[in-house]
Amino acid sequence: AYEKNLHVCSVTVPGTVKTIESRAFADCANLKSITLCEGVERIESNVFTGCKQLKSIHLPASVKQITGWAFYGSGLQEAVLGASGRILVFCPPAAAGTEYTIPANVREIGMQAFAEQPDLQGVVLPEGLETIRERAFIECGFQEISLPESIKLVETGAFFHCRKLKVITGLPQQSCIENTIEFWRMKGETFPV
Repeated sequence: AYEKNLHVCSVTVPGTVKTIESRAFADCANLKSITLCEGVERIESNVFTGCKQLKSIHLPASVKQITGWAFYGSGLQEAVLGASGRILVFCPPAAAGTEYTIPANVREIGMQAFAEQPDLQGVVLPEGLETIRERAFIECGFQEISLPESIKLVETGAFFHCRKLKVITGLPQQSCIENTIEFWRMKGETFPV
């Protein structure tokens, strides 16, 4: 309803709204402030895409699901954490810089959390991290990454199009060929024959 509305500067979404539908505030170029009240549960894709004036957002604990690209192309300057800081939902280039250390309390890196960040040369994953979702890292510039012992799931394509990525350490002990296949699976690419 508000997509591309240049008059919207500030919005409060009441808790009676359970889902913010896809592109609800996309390209609202003057949106500077958004308050999501406790009760909002889902944020669909591209909700805040192109909101260049939006610098920060706080997610209430009630938000249980965020579809990818929700904050893509926004003006966010700091990482967006959900589920009381346990899920890294989105980390914009302004926050990530060239080296980024995932906060210690994060247990999951969400889908498309780091999108199109070729300047991101290094990421430190904390012990305690359990899940890296599909396409969590897209077109990032790091050459290697070390998985913590606590990792339980790395979804297919978690390091999608990370063309410089050559080494993933911390893989479970398997045969050389199994580790190679796992490496390519995590990159979302077919094992070259």
